[in-house]
Amino acid sequence: MTLVDITVEEGPASTRAIVLLRGRVDVYGAADVAACLNALLDRGADVVVDLTNVDLIDSVGLLALFEARIRARRLGHRLTLQHPAGHLSRVLVVAPRHGGSSADA
Repeated sequence: MTLVDITVEEGPASTRAIVLLRGRVDVYGAADVAACLNALLDRGADVVVDLTNVDLIDSVGLLALFEARIRARRLGHRLTLQHPAGHLSRVLVVAPRHGGSSADA
């Protein structure tokens, strides 16, 4: 089982962060992703989640991203998903029908 690897790159003022995810965002790693995103949002950062190297994302992983997106909006911040792989981009196309744009918040 390959877990998710999370790398955070923050700007100088810590108002923008890029979260690079690698591996599997599934039931085993989704809580770590959620905790990371929530911590950045709590510090007032706009967040970009780079999905280039995500091999798999399950429903629990998607839920973590969508909940963080909703939280970002409530806090007045942006959470943007970048570079989803083919399979993931097809899943995210459905998201606008369930609460807004899949690409950004």
